Amino acid sequence: MSQLENEDRSGLKVSVKVFISSLKKEALHESLDSMFSTLDMEYIDSLVLAYPSKSESSLLLAALKELWQILEDYVERKKIHSIGVSDVDTEVFIALYGWAKCVEHKILPRSALTEVFGSEEVTLFWALRFQVHLKCRGVLASKGYVLCVHRSQ
Repeated sequence: MSQLENEDRSGLKVSVKVFISSLKKEALHESLDSMFSTLDMEYIDSLVLAYPSKSESSLLLAALKELWQILEDYVERKKIHSIGVSDVDTEVFIALYGWAKCVEHKILPRSALTEVFGSEEVTLFWALRFQVHLKCRGVLASKGYVLCVHRSQ
């Protein structure tokens, strides 16, 4: 992030999309800790959570509620200003929306992780994508990925 050292934080808009391969709270906590460490920022402007698409709707909603509570905690502590989910079925989205305290959402295009990961020798535990924009100029100042992979045995 060295190219951002001279930029005033108030002139940046930081967006992150977290891709997790399991709906475990530990994966989300670890990805968020890594994100703040990597970006070296006190807060980010928006975060979108992308879930594993193979999950069954009834199991997904219960797990998403747990993950959403974690994200809402970050919003309450002003570490994340806006949160959302992507790639969820309509009925899951409606149920989550009706249950959640923080109901802002963002709609972003789905990115296939296979474009990022071509190897079958590792298993993705979680991944996040970040973008930092200069406000009022529309300039992309930085972007990247932070990954956690496990070797297949």
